[in-house]
Amino acid sequence: MEDINEPQVELVNATPAEVFAWVKELKATEPEQIWAQLQGVITETAPHAEEADKAIILKLEDKIIGGAILRSEPPCLVGAFVRPEYQGRGYGKKLFETAVRQLAEESKKKVLIEACDTRALTIAENLPAELLARVEIKDVRRDD
Repeated sequence: MEDINEPQVELVNATPAEVFAWVKELKATEPEQIWAQLQGVITETAPHAEEADKAIILKLEDKIIGGAILRSEPPCLVGAFVRPEYQGRGYGKKLFETAVRQLAEESKKKVLIEACDTRALTIAENLPAELLARVEIKDVRRDD
């Protein structure tokens, strides 16, 4: 996968179990506010998480800074998250776009995106036109 204009950034195909393990590690080592953001987004209890069959991990200099979990059929971006200290730099947008593009290329069906917060909704609504035509966005925000 391509980088984000920084040679040390890497998007890696993974399994949902790898992303869930990263999330559990964060819960054990990070402030409660990070866990609160993750809850229901890319945890094993997130909507559709039990149906997830693939994932993408975002690494910066060999450190995992984000992840996305995906369901192939029907195609759905189950959830995506970038650590707060790396948000606002375009990493989430790239992770989101990569996940949606992968799902769109593998299925003739529209990719479901259930945007659970304003940031996710904004990224989804601003996908490149060719991807936006291939998605169904549902606003299920819990942050407003």
